[in-house]
Amino acid sequence: MQRRARRWIGVGLGLAMLGLASSQPALAEGPAKKPNFLVIVADDLGYSDLGAFGGEIATPNLDELARSGLMLTNFNVAPTCSPTRAMLLSGVDHHLAGTGTMAEHVAPAQLGRPGYEGNLNYRVVTIAELLRDNGYHTYMAGKWHLGRKEEHGPHMRGFEESFALLNGGAAHFAQKKPDGLVRIGPKALYRDNGKPVEVPKDFFSSAFYTDKLIEYIDVHRADGKPFFAYAAYSAPHWPLQAPDEFIRKYKGRYDQGWDVLGAERLARMKKLGLVPADTQGVPRLANVPAWDSLSTQEKAVAAR
Repeated sequence: MQRRARRWIGVGLGLAMLGLASSQPALAEGPAKKPNFLVIVADDLGYSDLGAFGGEIATPNLDELARSGLMLTNFNVAPTCSPTRAMLLSGVDHHLAGTGTMAEHVAPAQLGRPGYEGNLNYRVVTIAELLRDNGYHTYMAGKWHLGRKEEHGPHMRGFEESFALLNGGAAHFAQKKPDGLVRIGPKALYRDNGKPVEVPKDFFSSAFYTDKLIEYIDVHRADGKPFFAYAAYSAPHWPLQAPDEFIRKYKGRYDQGWDVLGAERLARMKKLGLVPADTQGVPRLANVPAWDSLSTQEKAVAAR
């Protein structure tokens, strides 16, 4: 009989959602086996997007993980993606790890300075390296964004098996030149255990990354070694793309607009006890107009 322990973390910046699942025998059965770990990252997912955190999106499996474990409501992040990923994987401040800012945004005065290498440097070790050296299989699938050079890829930083998007973003389907994505679509850098690879014609990022991790786990299951798996999804990250069946499922759900949606989410978060009952909504940003001020056409486009 297995006793399962789960941890779930919701975050509002950079890396929006992290999950950790482990399992080990009850202590009464003798010495505990090393647990398996699954870390789930959803890039740019909003804190209240998941159902368990007040969202209107149907996320039943993730909600079950949250309900059956602990829901933690605080995680220290950097303002952007790769610095937060560096902290998550190394356990140290992102300046120490080499990502004082995103590689794409290094200022002239920062070029060549320690802490601004733009990749996960070798002054730190990753959790994958530590666990690999302690008898774990280590797997990674999804967005890396911690260095594009051969020596900076996940296969060089402790991951025994990896399928990685090295870029900060890319189309989620197998488009070569998707509309508005010329900058990142054709130049997406995918690596399969460090080797350049093209994605298949039926590629959809979330499904493909999931299947890859399952494949890694199944291939190595027989030896009985525990595993550490890092699922680095990017579907919430621009460009917003989804299979047609998911888009149809939510047709009309957002027609009331962001003002109503925000109020509904805040009410559910209060009911769930995630925020104090007297919490006020966030003031609207200067570049976000009131929903009722939009024309019929603007509302239709925004809701879509």
